[in-house]
Amino acid sequence: MALVEYHRRHILRILRQIRLKPYLPYWGELYCSLEQLRSIAKLNRTDLDIFAIYPVGTLLYSVHLDQFMAIVPELNIKIGMQLEECIDSLQQGRFSPFPRKPKQADDPGTIAFGKIRNR
Repeated sequence: MALVEYHRRHILRILRQIRLKPYLPYWGELYCSLEQLRSIAKLNRTDLDIFAIYPVGTLLYSVHLDQFMAIVPELNIKIGMQLEECIDSLQQGRFSPFPRKPKQADDPGTIAFGKIRNR
């Protein structure tokens, strides 16, 4: 199970990096870690929790469905995804384990409502 924990932490580390530097390519790293977790789940023949979705929910791999599942029990939502769909969703910020980043203030000199804003 140390290998499972390693891949979980690696995925969380990648998702933090995506938030800081979204322009860098992380697709391959997410693919390798999620594929390893999927292989482990299939070998053990049990569903595997990957991480908790913020604020409520779980991302897991379902062996019986052979899909990654985003589950939000309070809203009774279950979304099944293939590996590639899961990676794309994670890179786009869906099913995040972290709270949303607050919106940044406009840069100085940007046009807002027809006026130039300065700080």
